[in-house]
Amino acid sequence: MGDSLLEEIEALKKKKISSSIKSGVEATISYFTNNLKRMQYKNSIDNNLPIGSGVTESACKIVVKQRVCVSGANWSEYGAKRFLPIRAICLTEGRWNQAWDNLIGHIDMVA
Repeated sequence: MGDSLLEEIEALKKKKISSSIKSGVEATISYFTNNLKRMQYKNSIDNNLPIGSGVTESACKIVVKQRVCVSGANWSEYGAKRFLPIRAICLTEGRWNQAWDNLIGHIDMVA
């Protein structure tokens, strides 16, 4: 995807275009050149990796915003930093048992 698209954009520089459009074309070329390694969307999809920010934005809304902004809540940064990791573990399927087993393993090591 990236190389052929980049070649097409670079071909625009050779055409007779205004300086403002040429500036935009050059900025686009710089962006694609600098970020091409991060734009391997097919590879990400083939490996079931998210290619957008929707998953992260949704997690922020469900894990953080719904709990911190509940009516009447007044959380300090200290308090929020303590309960949000536990909330994330509780809301993620399979993570509670994994976290519990890890905690028990650490307790056994200390005892």
